[in-house]
This record gives sequence, structure tokens and C-alpha cells, in this order.
Amino acid sequence: IDSASVSNPLYAPTISLAQRSLGDVDFGIYYWRVRGLPDGVWSETRRFQIAAQSQWQFTRTLGDLANRLQIGSDPIEDTDVPDFDVSNLQAAQASDYWYFGFATPAAPSNDVTYALYLDIDHIEGSGGTSDAKGYTVSTISGYQPEHIIYVLQNAGSFSADQVHIYSWTGTTWDTVSILSTIGGELYQESGYVELKIPNTAIGYQDSTGSYAVSLISLEAIGDGHPKDSVPSDPTATSNGIISRFSNVTERMNLAMPP
Repeated sequence: IDSASVSNPLYAPTISLAQRSLGDVDFGIYYWRVRGLPDGVWSETRRFQIAAQSQWQFTRTLGDLANRLQIGSDPIEDTDVPDFDVSNLQAAQASDYWYFGFATPAAPSNDVTYALYLDIDHIEGSGGTSDAKGYTVSTISGYQPEHIIYVLQNAGSFSADQVHIYSWTGTTWDTVSILSTIGGELYQESGYVELKIPNTAIGYQDSTGSYAVSLISLEAIGDGHPKDSVPSDPTATSNGIISRFSNVTERMNLAMPP
């Protein structure tokens, strides 16, 4: 038996036994290579994505439990400093907005910056090649971000004024947009934060397809490496390279009338 390795291991979130009993499969990213025998050459690495559904609704209410549709997870309390622990990532879609939410420590003693990396086109080598705020963070070439959303926690408090959105221009990061000034909102309760983000702020169009999303936690001031990540990533905290993303689809649209 002959074999070859792919550049990145598969990533698939673990689904519940109830979901599995209904015939659902793990959504995630799978990589493979093939070759023809007896003397063929191994192909370049290809990938296949199974995405979570955004469960589009025309309207949604910020903070509603119905918005909490989990697309990624990470073990609880797997960080040296609990204030940097991230354990889940939620995503949902309405007519003009995307909703992203995640669990946070209820009473942190450290200021934490959360960063959502969004890859919108899934094209090899397309997107940002560095972190927009200068943190020691990069991604694998297959998932370079077109947008990064930073959520700044100060003394345990969050606000839409402290959510910064950057977009990749093709050569550099554009000037920052503040969530509160572009029609977005933030919801906070003990142990949870949710963002309401206008479609236009993160490049959503009818032809977008899906987002690949990764959430990381960072020190507000200090070491630039990620402290934790959702989905769980073996390279993010060790060398700053984000290699695992959760995928969430936009709503399905007919290409033409039936």
C-alpha cells in the first residue's frame, strides 16, 4: 500500500449522538490527494467542506437564544489563565445581518481581545497575509481572511464602540470600522457576548456562499500569540498559525426561477 500526506489534517466538529442518530454528518474540512497507478504522480491537495446551516430568518432579535447555533467548540478550561478561555462559537443569519456569539468568562481579571477571522472566498492565497492589529497571528494559505473582527473586553465590559472591523483591500488592511457607527450592535450577558453585524461590513452578497470562521483570544496588551481558539487548533497557540476553521453557509437561493 502506498500513501501520501496532506498539508493539513482534517477538521470536523463533534456532533451530538442525537444528531448522529438522525443521520447528520460532522461538518468541517476534509483534505485528500489521489494518484493513478501504477506509476502516477500524487495530485495537489484538495479539500471538501461540509458547512453548518445559518438557518436564515428574515428577522432576528439580538440576544435571542434562537441565534445560538453552534458551529465550533473547544474544551472548557484548557488555558493556563482562565480569562482567555474560549469554548464555543455560534452563528446565525437574518435578512441584513449576521449574528456571531461566543461564551466568555463571567468575571475576568484580565483585559482580553477576541478576534474573529472570516474567510469569505476559500481561495488559496487570497486574503490577508498578516494580522490587522499586528498580533503574531497568521493563517494557512487556504483560509486567509478577508475580514477580521476584534472585540475588546475592558474590565469585564463589552460595547459596540469597542468592536473593530478590518477588511482586506487586496494588498493591505483598510482603515478600521467601528461596529456602533455602521449600524451594528452588541449584546452582553454574564458569560456570553453576541454581535449583530451588517452584511455590508463583512462582504456578504447573494453569491457569497459561506464563511470560514475562527475565533481566538489574545492579550489586550502583551504577548501577541493566541491564548485559545474555537475551533480547537493544534497550531494556533503554539506558533500563531490558524489552521482550523468552522464553516457556515449563507441561505440557499435559486439560480433561476423553476
